[in-house]
Amino acid sequence: MSETATETTTATVVVYGWGFWGSGNTYNEACRNAPGFNKRKDYHRLFLFTRPIKNVTGTDLGIRWEWVDEEGEFVEADINDKDDAS
Repeated sequence: MSETATETTTATVVVYGWGFWGSGNTYNEACRNAPGFNKRKDYHRLFLFTRPIKNVTGTDLGIRWEWVDEEGEFVEADINDKDDAS
């Protein structure tokens, strides 16, 4: 007999930018899960969550997610923002 495990992928970090997004449980993992993204050069927005999230999706309008159990808080920061370098 084989058992089928239904496992929900959760994350606590999301990177999001023009044409890419990725999620994971560390910044580097989220970056690896964002195809075509160069974290040293590309402008991106970083989201950090206090509780795990699931079903993360990204569009040109932003990201959407669901909380795994109870709702938490999040912070976001702009990374490599050329306009903010003054």
